[in-house]
Amino acid sequence: MPGQVGRCHRGKAACRKLAGWWRRAGLAAAAAAAAGALGFGLSQIGAPQEPAYSGAEVAALRTPAGAPAGKVAVTGAPQPLLVMMINPGAAPGWYHCYLRTSGGRQAFAGAFHVGRDGGVWVIRSPMPPRDLAGARLVGPGGTEIASATFT
Repeated sequence: MPGQVGRCHRGKAACRKLAGWWRRAGLAAAAAAAAGALGFGLSQIGAPQEPAYSGAEVAALRTPAGAPAGKVAVTGAPQPLLVMMINPGAAPGWYHCYLRTSGGRQAFAGAFHVGRDGGVWVIRSPMPPRDLAGARLVGPGGTEIASATFT
């Protein structure tokens, strides 16, 4: 075959160049596939969606003026979690979360730091979800920033 004869006369250097070309093409194809997968993954992450909590109680955090400030969720058993989400635009600093029981008792749940981009805080719930009536968020300076009531 004419192509075979020409290939035999190219020499080792030409064969190495040809092999390098295939390697570079393979790496380029792999990089393109990885970039596509990463782009797809980031588009899924960046898509604004409501959080889904299976079997959770979710309540809106509202400022004393009634503006939305975030959300509070308590997941179901076997190990209930308390999830607090603060919207972007909140004053940066340390926030303290207090939980209210259906009997009127208030319990300190914890403190977390919030930046200008908002924040998310997750702990094990200090009380069973059935006993939880609401949450209160106290911001930097000791003033109540927001509260939520579970229905």
